[in-house]
Amino acid sequence: MVLALYGGLQNGHGSYTGWPRLIVNSLLLAQFPLLHSLLLSSSGRSLLNYLALERIARQLQPTTYVLVSSVQLSAVFFLWSPSTQILWEATGVLWAIHTVLFVVSWGLLAKSMWDAHLGIQTGYIGWLTMWRNEVRIRWPKLPTTRLFKNDLTNV
Repeated sequence: MVLALYGGLQNGHGSYTGWPRLIVNSLLLAQFPLLHSLLLSSSGRSLLNYLALERIARQLQPTTYVLVSSVQLSAVFFLWSPSTQILWEATGVLWAIHTVLFVVSWGLLAKSMWDAHLGIQTGYIGWLTMWRNEVRIRWPKLPTTRLFKNDLTNV
């Protein structure tokens, strides 16, 4: 994903061109937030239960959710049909600025995942629940500090 985004989405394996490329790429983009949001709903969590053994499905919901999300993202970047036209390419100082901002953005993403509890973000909280032989997941509190600080008066 990092390389695909840094390379301007020019290394997908999709083979569509013209209007079909636009339609397929749009569907690839749309499926992620739609399914991602659906699976966060109560009916979506029920769907996640079908992807694991019945006796452990509830504990593995976060793990299954992350697995489905990973497959979705993989599909987007693997099946993406690149364009043969390059609209703009950064060079010189602009390339350096672009690269620094790109690296910083990934650093901020990593930091936000850490602050928002890596166990949820990676799905290992489900495996941890099973390892502890617990019936219910111990959800951590929502973050309100660091990158998630909600007091904007001191910013």
